[in-house]
Amino acid sequence: KSAGLTYKALEEQNCFLPVVELKTRYIGANHYDDEICIYTWLKKFNHRSVEYLHLVKNLTTNKYTTEAEIRLIAVDGKGKPIRLPEKYFNSFLIAKNGLT
Repeated sequence: KSAGLTYKALEEQNCFLPVVELKTRYIGANHYDDEICIYTWLKKFNHRSVEYLHLVKNLTTNKYTTEAEIRLIAVDGKGKPIRLPEKYFNSFLIAKNGLT
């Protein structure tokens, strides 16, 4: 969103990013009313898929509680794999390289 691109606009181009793989590692507990922070990093991407790393930190206990890796692929409205629209691919490239 900070690059001016939204998921809604991606869907309007008949491109969707379903989760096709999810790996999680439980480290510790979160409880109701605990304040948490979810950190997200772009791990890798290509013209057809995107992978993120997530880390959950419990701010109440100041401990990390969960690690996750998520892979999404670009598909059309019928579920057929497609290439990401170029402007979205370029925004991932900019994010990965830390360019503004």
